[in-house]
Amino acid sequence: MEGYGIGRKVDLKAHDGYRSLSHALRKLFHNFLPVNYLEKSDEQSEEAFNDDFILLYQDIEGDQMLVGDIPWESFITSVEKLFIVQNPKKASCS
Repeated sequence: MEGYGIGRKVDLKAHDGYRSLSHALRKLFHNFLPVNYLEKSDEQSEEAFNDDFILLYQDIEGDQMLVGDIPWESFITSVEKLFIVQNPKKASCS
């Protein structure tokens, strides 16, 4: 995986779900995350999101998976690392 390691700790217990986590990471990393990590509301439908990046996580066993694929409660007990990576669908188009 290409990129730069940024040592940031995120308190997952401070978030109540993927939406809250996504908002915090977008603030921290300047709107990298796409809209599919959020529940759409009227306010958010007007916002422009960048789908050039996706959010992956590494679990306790070292497997990498897409954030949002499992229930939040399972996610917070199994996540070891978070990764913001280039979306392979967008990378192959350029």
